[in-house]
Amino acid sequence: MPATFRDALLSAISRTGRSVREVANTAGVPYDQLKSLHQGKNLRTNAESALAVARAFGVSLEDFIDGRIGTSDSGATGPVESEVELFRGEKPGVNADLTAAARAMTPDISAPAFYVLGRHLPSISLLSGDVLVCDLHPPPEPDPGSIVLVQIVDEATGTAETVVRRLYPPYLAGGPTHDARPLRFDPASMSIMGQVVASFRYCG
Repeated sequence: MPATFRDALLSAISRTGRSVREVANTAGVPYDQLKSLHQGKNLRTNAESALAVARAFGVSLEDFIDGRIGTSDSGATGPVESEVELFRGEKPGVNADLTAAARAMTPDISAPAFYVLGRHLPSISLLSGDVLVCDLHPPPEPDPGSIVLVQIVDEATGTAETVVRRLYPPYLAGGPTHDARPLRFDPASMSIMGQVVASFRYCG
């Protein structure tokens, strides 16, 4: 288990193969700030930046500090037991191409994050394998009907799952089955980590 935020950052970068610049861009944190932390020139960062970095890896700050960063053979990383995982393209240039396409579609996003869906969500027209373009700095109250990334914490087991749902306050709809009942949003155990603004589907 990493002992400090810097230890957790080094561990997460090592396990996922992501660059410091990529993490900084996704988190919306200054590159020089994260680079200094990575190199050991600074040993601490502020709470807001720490939370943003954890979200860039698709986990809560607590899970990030504890080293709970999931990995996948598909090249994606993210929370263990999640239906959605952080996407990391294996071929050179894939992330750059996705970023360029995302910015063309949604120019208001400064640093889009990409996630890959792990199961079909037919009620919101998403399929397993779809790449989701996410804004990790959504408005405090996303518009009704928005598709959002929601982290759900099970306090009994200490585990967390990140899911994709459509937000109809105070409910979250769009589970993996057509007859899935909407979840009532509970701020005590749920947090909106980002908003899905676009998606890509590989056809080949």
